[in-house]
Amino acid sequence: MRNDPHLGAGSYGQTARLCPERAYIMHKLLSDLKEGGWKEKPEFAHFLKLVPGVSYAGEISAGGREFVENVPDQFIETYRYYLKKHALTPWRLEKLVVLMVAGDKVFAKHFLKRVFNPSYRFPNQDIVLVHNETDHSQVSVNILEALDYLIGEHQVDSADESNIYNDPFIQDQLSLWRDFADGLMDVDIFDKTIWPDGKDYTPLYDHVIRNLAPLAAQ
Repeated sequence: MRNDPHLGAGSYGQTARLCPERAYIMHKLLSDLKEGGWKEKPEFAHFLKLVPGVSYAGEISAGGREFVENVPDQFIETYRYYLKKHALTPWRLEKLVVLMVAGDKVFAKHFLKRVFNPSYRFPNQDIVLVHNETDHSQVSVNILEALDYLIGEHQVDSADESNIYNDPFIQDQLSLWRDFADGLMDVDIFDKTIWPDGKDYTPLYDHVIRNLAPLAAQ
């Protein structure tokens, strides 16, 4: 696993603060594959080349071309089942998704705005997520789609804003989190160089570190 970009060597467990947004990225990438995007991926090029050479056998269970053509859908559905079980559902629980306040600064601000005001509407805006680069490119997501997936009220297994609000992680520093959400600037609590003049978010930084520390061994 990668180390936390701010905390350095041996801090891979601290990246829990980035895992909720990464859970959405995995969900989005897998959804794109399910909607036919897999056909555009070079990893599947050899498979697509071989399919026309397989004869039809009359039904999927006979193991002919019908079976082969069904393999991608079965692969994606099986992968989705285990991804949801081990990553997507856990990282959308209130106790874990709340760690997003220490993640991407844009996500953190809009996430907190919804926590403090359940009627707050997420902006329909694309952003590049910091510290979530893949081996090939930066990751661009839509704020509305991403946060609606993580804590949207219509999502069956998404987090509940009222439970997040009442979580000690928020309540123990309530006034500072509210100030953080209401500020004019997007602020990264891990980067003091962009804190607004006169603002000291050190207590939030210390609070986050104390709460992330137990996850370092996970």
